[in-house]
Amino acid sequence: AYQTVSFKSSHFHGRVAASEKFDPLDYLSRKCRAAGIKIQPWCCVYYEGVRDKSNQLLHPEWAVRSIVGKPFDKNFISPGNPEVNPYLLSVMKDLLAYDIDGIHLDYIRYPGGAFDYSGAARKAFKAERGFDPQDLLDHPGRIVPPETEKFPVRVLQPNIHAEKVWETTAIERTLDQAGLGHAFISESPENIERLRVPSLLIVSSYYDVPPKMIAALESYVIRGGNILWTDLPAKALATSPALRKLTGIQSARWIGASRVVLVANGNDPLATALDKKQFRTDSLYEVTAHNAQVLAKFANGSPAALQNQVGKGRVITLAFHLMKSTSPEVAAIAKQIADSCQSEAGVSGPNPLAAKRAEWVAWRGDRVTQLVRDLSAAAKAQNPKLVISSSGGPSPFEFFACYRDAHRWLAEGI
Repeated sequence: AYQTVSFKSSHFHGRVAASEKFDPLDYLSRKCRAAGIKIQPWCCVYYEGVRDKSNQLLHPEWAVRSIVGKPFDKNFISPGNPEVNPYLLSVMKDLLAYDIDGIHLDYIRYPGGAFDYSGAARKAFKAERGFDPQDLLDHPGRIVPPETEKFPVRVLQPNIHAEKVWETTAIERTLDQAGLGHAFISESPENIERLRVPSLLIVSSYYDVPPKMIAALESYVIRGGNILWTDLPAKALATSPALRKLTGIQSARWIGASRVVLVANGNDPLATALDKKQFRTDSLYEVTAHNAQVLAKFANGSPAALQNQVGKGRVITLAFHLMKSTSPEVAAIAKQIADSCQSEAGVSGPNPLAAKRAEWVAWRGDRVTQLVRDLSAAAKAQNPKLVISSSGGPSPFEFFACYRDAHRWLAEGI
C-alpha cells in the first residue's frame, strides 16, 4: 500500500501496518521457519509508490528534480538529499529485529540519469565539489572557463523534453558512458546563434523543428559548427525543404526496432571508424539521400550514417536512434563522431567539462552505494549470515541509466 510498511518501525514517517495485535512480518517469518522457507523482506527504497487519492507526499522537499526543475511523475525521493539516506537506513534497520535471512532492495536507484537536480542535492554536491550541476544547462562557463574548452560539445534541450525526461536520460546515459564532456542548451534560435565554433551540437529526439530553429542551425553550420542528429527528424523532413537542404536527405521512413550491422562506405576516417559496429536500436529508418555523403550503410545497402557539408561545417545524420540502445557500441559511436569532428576542426586535447561531468555522475552513484554499504554493515553486525540483495544487474548501461552500481557492490562484497 502507498507509504505503508508491514513491520514494526519507530522511524517510518508513513503508515505502519503492524501492531501488538498483529504483526504481518513476524507472522510470515514464523510460518516460513516452520515450513523451512527462507525470508528476505522486500524494500521499495527510493520509490515511495503511486500516490493515493490524497496525492500527498511524506516529504515534498525530498522529491527528485530534472535538469529543468520538474519532479518525476511518480514519487521518487533523492539519494542526493543529505536527509534521505539516514532516514531510509533507520527504517530498514528496524527489520533486523525480526528472524529474517536478509533484506532485498528494489528501486535502489534514481528514476533515471537525468535526475537529481533538486535544491538539496545541488547544494550538497556544490559544497563538496565546488560547482552547481544546474549550470550544465545553459551556463557551463560557470563550471569551466570558456577559454579552456577548445571544442565545446553541446546538447539541444528541446522544450518538449521537459515532459519527456526519459529522452534526456537516454542522452545523458549514452554520452556519459562515452565520457563526452557536454552541457545542455535550451531550445531557442538565440542560444544556437551564441554557440562558439568550432564545436559540436548534438540533436536528439527532436521531431517538430520550427523554421526559425532550422535557420539558426543552418547559420551555425555555415560558420563552422557541426551537428550530430542522433536520429532522423522524419516528420520535419517531410514538411521542410530547408531541413532537407541542411541534412542533404530527401526523405526518411520509420521502420522500427532492429539489430543492425554498419558497413563502411568509402575511406573517410569516420566511415572506417563506424565499420562493423553491431547493436540493437529501437528506431530504424529507410533513407533517401540527396546531396549527403553516405558514410556507412546497413547490411542491406540502405544508408545508415550520412554527412552533409554546409559552409565551414557539417551535419551528420544517423538513420537509427543512437540514444535508444542498451549496447555499449552506441557510446563508442558517439565518442568516435565527436572525436572526428574535433580532429577535423584541428583541435586536440581533452575537454575539461568531461572531468566535471564525471564528478557529477560518480557523486550521484556514490550516494546510492553508501546506503547499500551502511545497510550491509548493520546487517552483518547483527548476523554475518544475513544477505543483502538487490534488483538490477551489473552492466555499465544500468549504472549510467540510473546510477545503480551493482558491479561495485559485488566487488566490495556488500
